[in-house]
Amino acid sequence: MSNNRGWGQPGWGQPGWGQPGWGIPGGGPGYPGPPPWGVPRPPKPGVIPLHPLGFSEIVGGVFATVKRYPKALFVPLLQVALPALLLCAGYGGIAYGSLHSIYEQTRHSSTTTAQGLTITAFVLGGLLVLLLTLFAITVAGSTTSTVVLRYAVLGRPVTTREVWRESRPRLGRVAADMVLVIAVGVGIVIASMLPSLVVGVITHSLASLLLLLLMLPAFGLVLYVQVRLVLIVPVAVLEDQRPVAALRRAWSLNQGAWLRSFGIPYVIGLIGSFAGQIITLPAGIIGAFPLIQHGSQLGTPGAHPGIGDLLWLYTCLGISGAVVFVLTFPLTPLANGLLYIDRRIRRESLDVALLDAHAAYVQSSTAPAGTTTARAPVQDSTAQENPVQEDGVPTDTEPARTEPEIADSDGSDLET
Repeated sequence: MSNNRGWGQPGWGQPGWGQPGWGIPGGGPGYPGPPPWGVPRPPKPGVIPLHPLGFSEIVGGVFATVKRYPKALFVPLLQVALPALLLCAGYGGIAYGSLHSIYEQTRHSSTTTAQGLTITAFVLGGLLVLLLTLFAITVAGSTTSTVVLRYAVLGRPVTTREVWRESRPRLGRVAADMVLVIAVGVGIVIASMLPSLVVGVITHSLASLLLLLLMLPAFGLVLYVQVRLVLIVPVAVLEDQRPVAALRRAWSLNQGAWLRSFGIPYVIGLIGSFAGQIITLPAGIIGAFPLIQHGSQLGTPGAHPGIGDLLWLYTCLGISGAVVFVLTFPLTPLANGLLYIDRRIRRESLDVALLDAHAAYVQSSTAPAGTTTARAPVQDSTAQENPVQEDGVPTDTEPARTEPEIADSDGSDLET
């Protein structure tokens, strides 16, 4: 039975590429430099070399993952995005039927109170549906993209079914983590408003509004906290941490790397945004064509843009935006996942555990037919000494397929 305990334990003492001050000329503490003549390059079983990652290696790793695993990345995302899009389209159809009648009734008269309330209700309902669908897509896409990255780092194949099988148990925790991060940001903003509200209630003075200036540094603090916690999804998925524990772990792991955690995903997002313009600009021109045509006829009596023209524009923009969203969405979670791996390589020698996992996988995949290779024990924090699955079957009797495992911050193994 293998004694491999996952993707690396904090405090491992053996030297490796994950140790700060690796000793290669040209790289500062924790930053890789070009290997000198005669020194072999670090192994690269997957999309990244197994050593502390530089900017170009993270960017290259993100797009290499998209190139090598398009089906595993985009199919799960489409399986969530398409039903969400249909839900929004259905709501839009219902809203169109009601708002079109109001539009026709108010073309030559003012809007009544009831009609105004109806319009407001449909607008607020549309925003709620949009926010909920975007949140569901974000949770599912972030989780599945991080699971795919776990295989991409070691160059292993993965199917859509395997991605969903590993992602489903973690969707709830990822959703809770995202809600927790949002709640922290909202709490900071509300706390910055409290002094102004308290002073205003006590003194009834407009001077209390000056205290609202405290919101400016509060927004800066929110930005700092949000960036500091960008590793929370990789921690939740790869270490299977509970929400509060994942928040603490992400905060601690990302210490001293705020600028990298802000800059690298931002640059990758800009690249994706520029690429998305190739789709959205032509779609916007096509969608605006009826409006442009009506605009040239505004001097003609009775010629005016109709609600159908606006609906066509919104449809073109919506479809093109959805396509760009799906194509570019995995970029950010992949970047955050590689930042997580980089931090663990630098601080916890994760590269050593990854090399062990890759060697075990190569050994099991090249074993002669009919032989059985021992599988690494699947353990959790409550049963580390008893490598038996929930159904009572010992793990060393299962077919060989070693998979990378993540150790939590105190070194205990967690099933992934």
